[in-house]
Order: sequence, then C-alpha cells, then structure tokens
Amino acid sequence: MTGRTNTHTEGNMRLSELMSVLPGIQLPRDVEISGICFDSRRVKAGDLFVALVGAKADGHDFVPGAVGSGAAVVLVERPLAVLSVPQVVVKDARAALGKLSARFLDYPSRRIKVIGVTGTNGKTTTTYLIRSIVQAAGRKVGVIGTIAYSTGVEETEAVNTTPESLLVQELLSEMVRAGVEYAAMEVSSQAIDQGRVNDVEFAAGVFTNLSREHLDYHKTMAAYARAKGLLFGRLPRDAVSVVNGDDRYVGIVVGDRRGVIRFGFKKGSDVRVVSFETGVKGSRFSILSPWGKMDLATPLPGKHNVYNCVASAAVAAALGIDPPAIARGIAALSSVPGRLEPVDAGQDFTVFVDYAHTPDALKNVLKTVRKLAANRVIVLFGCGGERDRSKRPRMRAVAEKLADHCVVTSDNPRGEDPQDIIDQIMRHAADPSRFTVEIDRRAAIARAVAMARPGDLVLLAGKGHETWQIFKDRRVHFDDREVARDVLRKAGSTP
Repeated sequence: MTGRTNTHTEGNMRLSELMSVLPGIQLPRDVEISGICFDSRRVKAGDLFVALVGAKADGHDFVPGAVGSGAAVVLVERPLAVLSVPQVVVKDARAALGKLSARFLDYPSRRIKVIGVTGTNGKTTTTYLIRSIVQAAGRKVGVIGTIAYSTGVEETEAVNTTPESLLVQELLSEMVRAGVEYAAMEVSSQAIDQGRVNDVEFAAGVFTNLSREHLDYHKTMAAYARAKGLLFGRLPRDAVSVVNGDDRYVGIVVGDRRGVIRFGFKKGSDVRVVSFETGVKGSRFSILSPWGKMDLATPLPGKHNVYNCVASAAVAAALGIDPPAIARGIAALSSVPGRLEPVDAGQDFTVFVDYAHTPDALKNVLKTVRKLAANRVIVLFGCGGERDRSKRPRMRAVAEKLADHCVVTSDNPRGEDPQDIIDQIMRHAADPSRFTVEIDRRAAIARAVAMARPGDLVLLAGKGHETWQIFKDRRVHFDDREVARDVLRKAGSTP
C-alpha cells in the first residue's frame, strides 16, 4: 500500500458552468477547464489552480509556478499582480474548493450512501465494522479513514483521517464508478471546522464519544463538541443521526435535531445494551432496538468495542440492512490494524499494539487488557509534540492507576524536545519507581518486552497502525508492530 497524495482531478467543463456554484463571482473571461488542482507541483495544462492558505504555506506564493506549468485559471483570495491567465477572487478558497470539486465531479455523494463517523475514539473501528456489515449484506462498500482509503477498486494508505475536499470528492467519485453503494467515512473535527466535508451529502452521521483531544486546536471541550455538532447540523433532513446517548457532550453535539437515534447502556436509549460479557476471545451482548432484539458477538474485546458495534448496528439497521447481516458482519471482523492488535512471536506473555493516544482511550484499553492479563500489565506510551499539552499528566495518571509498570517514551515529538514532553508527563508522578523512562522508542519497546514475565501483558500504546515517527526535521519509518516482533525474535521467541 502506498500513500495517496492526489491533489488533482480531471475532466472537461466551461469555467462559467463550474463557477455557477459560486454566485456573484465575476469572471474575467470564459475558458475550458480540464482539471482542478491545489498542489502547484501537480498542475497540468488546462487546470484551475486553487491557492489555499495553510498553516505552514500560502498557495498564493506558488501561483507563478502553477501558471508556468499550464494552469488556465487561478482561484485566489487576494488579487495578484498581472498574470497571463484569468484569476478569480473569492473570500474563502478552501470553501470554494469543496463546492467546485463536488460540481466538477457531478456530486458523487448523491449517488452513494455516505456514513460520516465522528468522535474522539472509535471512529476507525466503527467504519471497519460498518464495512464488514455492508459486505455481509452482499453490498459493495468503500472506506475513507485514518488507516486507508478504499474505493472498491484499490486501497491506499491514508494521508489524513479526512483529506482535503478535492480528494474526498475524488474518492467518492471513484467509488461511484466502481459500483459502491455505501461509504463509511471518518470525519475529524478539524475537517468539519475547515469545511472539508461541507459539500458531502451524508446519508447518516454517527457520533461515538468525546474526550480530551485536539484542544490545541479547539481550545475548549465545548468548542470541540460544537465542531463535532456541525456535522449533524448540516445533515439533510431525511438523513439518519446515530449518537452515543451515554456521552456527556451528546446534547451539544446534536442540539435540538429531531429523529436522533441514541445508543448506549443507559435506560431510555433507543438502541440499548441489555446484557454484556467480555473476555479474551471477544464479547457477547444483546441489544433492544426499534428493529427488534439482536443477540450479537464480536471477536473484538472490551466494553469500548461494544459501543462501536452498537453504533454500527444502529446505523446499518436505520439504513435498511437486516439484523442477520448485521450479526454476521459484526462477528466477521476479527481485528482492526493497530487496535488491540496482537504481536505473537511465540513468547509466553501477551503483546498488544494499540492506537490509544488520549487519556480516555488509554483508560478504556487498559481496563480491557487488565481483564485479559494473567499477571502484570506493562504499558508503554508517550505524547505527541505540538499537540494538547494538558493531556500529558492525565495520560500518566491513567497509566499509573491502571498498569503495574509504565514505560514512558517518545511518540511523535515533532518540533518539541522529547525530553521536555516526558518531563511534563512525569511531573507529579506518585511513585516514580513504577516508571521506566527511555526517550528512544525502539529501545523503550525492547525494555518493556525484556521486563515481561510469563503471563504478563505488554501494551504498546499511542501509535497503533502508524508506520512512521515524526521529528522536527525528519519523518522516519517506524512501526511498533515490526519493532516488537523484531525484539521478540532477537530475544529468542519463535512463532
């Protein structure tokens, strides 16, 4: 699987026809457009080049290069010096890009049932469960999310959880051409806030939960919840809304929207878990719903995965998939990459790799593995640089409370000093003797594995499916699963 970085889509359309979705725009002259692009390195002759203003770069600086590569028109937020091609000036180029992309590709989301899944934790697992259910019903399904983009034709490694609007529309268009009927799409709060999905016509929205994350961007939990709520506020009137009724922020997220389907364990839920048991081999549970009682089983362990299963069952049923297919689909998904993914090299203890990188996610997964471990639980974790700093001591507190020993290391330090991040994590630790600090993540994994005894469980948390580590000046290949397997083999384990 190779990373997908498409920032260009092709076709043929008159500029006047394309710009009809932006009323009030004055066109210098009408020309034919053969593609849309926002990366000047990928411009082709006849393209409309859209100059996006980002956090680190301004697309306006690359307009001359785009014109030199053959751009027929440029769309900008401020007039530039005399150019050899027409320039269209708009207030918000990113918002315009979404509208233009949808129009250029003939609104693919109108021809496919797109299910948007938002929330802090559980988005990836929920989209994989939805895909498994739809496949069990004999239908074609695509996925856009943190791990991969799957269009029914090919699967490529994801660049962003929710990519830029042009790529979203292109992926949906590919799905339509491939005969895909459903698309399960992870929708991040930043993508919602930045309007990347404004021009996707969702058939359903799912809210999994909300916990502390991305506060470097949203500043407050209320603002974070309101950003999630924008997805539901923009749903068509006949779209399905499925939300976690047990979550404390659900009221902010859905507001006064009518016809909302609430799921959870609490009484009053429209889709309610009435019995539940979990163990090493997964969970069994029963739900009461408007579509009758369903007895379900999943190989995915833990109460948090029961929530993911119930969310998936509820949205699938609301969109017309019958309960037997829902049960088959939930039972068929045995694992999700980087989500409690086992690493087995024949050792006499358990090793799991998990993406948990928020306090709530770490708490949920540690509570789950505590029930699976015969002896001690050893957790390895870190915190990303240039992200919400307030979660660092909270991550340490959760690990200290629920694990027997903690190995603190680097995650993706980005532009911060890894030692500074670790110092913030470790500040006010109640019992430093229960912590091992090792900045180098590979060495830290080796130390966590080396201290494990028969029956112990080692949880490598934070990076999950990721295959890289990001530093200030470089991005290097790094996969917790590969490293753990290599360490185990060097220690003498044999699959």
